[in-house]
Amino acid sequence: MSRAPAPGASAMQPDPRYHALARAAAAAMQSGDDAATERAARALVQINPREHAAWHALAVVALHAGRADTAAELAERAHRLDRRNPGYLNTLGIAYGDLARADEALAAFRRALKLDPAFADGHYNLAKVLDRHGRPAEARDAYRRALAIDPAHRNAKHNLARCLRRLGETAAALALARAAHDELPGDVDRMISLANALIDAEGFPAGADLVERCLARLPGEARLHEWLGAARLTLGEWEAGWREYLWRAEAVRPAGAAPAVLPEDLAGGVVLLTADQGLGDTLFFLRFAGAIRQRSGRAFVRAPAKLALLLAGHPDLDHVASADGALPAGIDVMATVLLGDLPHCAGVREVAPPLPLRARAALVGEWRQALGSLGAPPYVGLTWRAGSDLRTASELGARRHLLFKEIDPGVLARAVGGVPGTLVSVQRRPGEGETAALARAAGRPVHDLSAANDDLERMTALLDVLDGYVGVSNTNMHLRAGLGRAAQVLVPYPPEFRWLAAGERSPWFPEFGVYRQRPDRSWDDALARLRSDLGAG
Repeated sequence: MSRAPAPGASAMQPDPRYHALARAAAAAMQSGDDAATERAARALVQINPREHAAWHALAVVALHAGRADTAAELAERAHRLDRRNPGYLNTLGIAYGDLARADEALAAFRRALKLDPAFADGHYNLAKVLDRHGRPAEARDAYRRALAIDPAHRNAKHNLARCLRRLGETAAALALARAAHDELPGDVDRMISLANALIDAEGFPAGADLVERCLARLPGEARLHEWLGAARLTLGEWEAGWREYLWRAEAVRPAGAAPAVLPEDLAGGVVLLTADQGLGDTLFFLRFAGAIRQRSGRAFVRAPAKLALLLAGHPDLDHVASADGALPAGIDVMATVLLGDLPHCAGVREVAPPLPLRARAALVGEWRQALGSLGAPPYVGLTWRAGSDLRTASELGARRHLLFKEIDPGVLARAVGGVPGTLVSVQRRPGEGETAALARAAGRPVHDLSAANDDLERMTALLDVLDGYVGVSNTNMHLRAGLGRAAQVLVPYPPEFRWLAAGERSPWFPEFGVYRQRPDRSWDDALARLRSDLGAG
C-alpha cells in the first residue's frame, strides 16, 4: 500500500527486545497479520515514541479495520516524525479519502508525489479519489501515470477500465477489462468488471453469457449470482431473474435457512413479509403482496418506521408493523419471507402494478396552498441524486453494497429551464448550495421543498399535488407511481433492472416516461426528448 520503512528502521535502541519486536512487526506486516503487527508496533512505540515506522504500521492496521479517523491521526503522527516519507503521506491520503475529506486526501497524495514523482501507488491512489469525487478525466490520466511507472501494478489496469467506462470510452474500457481479467482470471471483481464492459460494448446478453460461464467454475459465488439476477431482470427474464435475485447482498437470512417457497393454498395462514432493503425497494416489492391473498393467505408486513406509518391500515395489506414492532397477540405466522424474495417464493411470472397509495386530503390542501404562494402552475418537482453515495464508501474497511444514481444538477437544470410553471426541488439532503446552483443553471427560481422527505405522509401529499416530477429513480418515484401519477424518470447507464435494457416505458411503471443515458454516458438525446415532452422548447 505504501513505500515506507519497516518498523524499527528509524532508530537504534539499547532495549534488547527492540530488534526482535522490529523483526516481528516487519514479518507480520509482510504476511498481512494485522493483530500481530499491532502488538509489535505498539510495543515498539512504548520503547521509542519517535518510532515513525511503527506509528505508520498502526495507521495501516487501523485502515484495514475501517477506523479511518484513527488511521488519519496515526499517519499524521508518523508524517510529523518523518516529513520526507511519501509512503506516510500516501496512507494519510487514503485515510482522508475514507473520511470523505477529498481535498485533504488529494493534497496528501500530491505532496507524496512531489517527494517521489515515480511513486506508482501515489498516482494510483490519487486517481481513485479523483474518480470517486466526479473527476474521471483527471483520474484516467493519473491511472495511466501509475501504469506507465509500473505496468504490472496489481489494480491500476482494472480500475482504469472502470474509469473509462464512466467516461464512455467503451472500446478502450473493454480492452483493458479483458487484459485485467486475463491477468487474474479467478478474481470475481475482474469478472464483474469485464461483464459490465461487455454490456456497454455488446449488450446485456453478452455480459450475462460471460457471468454464466464464470458461475460454471464458481457456482457458489454470491456476487456473480447477484449480478446475473439483475441482468436477467433487466432483460425481462422474470423467472430466472427472481431466482438469481435471491443471492442479493441485502438478503440476510438465518444461517442455513433457504427461502420458503409458498404453497398454492395458504388456507388463511399469515405470511410475514419483512423489508430487507431501502424504502423505495420496499415499496416496489410490496406490489407482489397481492400474491399472498391470491393464495388465500394473509399478508402481514414489517417495514421501516417511516413507511409503516404511511401504510398503516392499507386495504391491500392485512397488518403493517414497524421493523421492531409487535404483531397482534395470538397471531401464528406460518412463513416469514424477505420482501425481495417474494416474487420467487410466490412463483411470480408476470409484472404486477404498484401498491396503490392515497394521500391525506388535509395535507393535499396544505400543499396546494403552499405551492400557490410560490408561483403559478404547473408545479414540477426535481430530483437529481439517489442511493448510497459512492464518494463516502470506505476504501479499506468494511465493504457495502452500493447503488448510486445521479445526473449532474446543472445538466438537469438546463433541460428543464424552459418548462412552464414553477420548479421545486424535492431532492433528499441536497448538498450545500446545490439548489441555488441549480436555479442559476436553470435561469429561474427553484424552490427548496427537500425537508418534506423527512415525513413520507407529507411527501406523498406533495407528490400528489405536483403536476410533474422529473428525476432519477428514488423513493419518491415509487410513491408517485403508487398514487397513479405520471413522472419522467432519468435512467443513468447501466439501468437498474426495473427500467429494463431499452425502451421509452417500463412495464413496472407504465405511467412514466423513461429517458436513458447512453452507454457513452451522453444525456443529449434523452434530454432533447425530455424538453420536447415537457414543452420546454
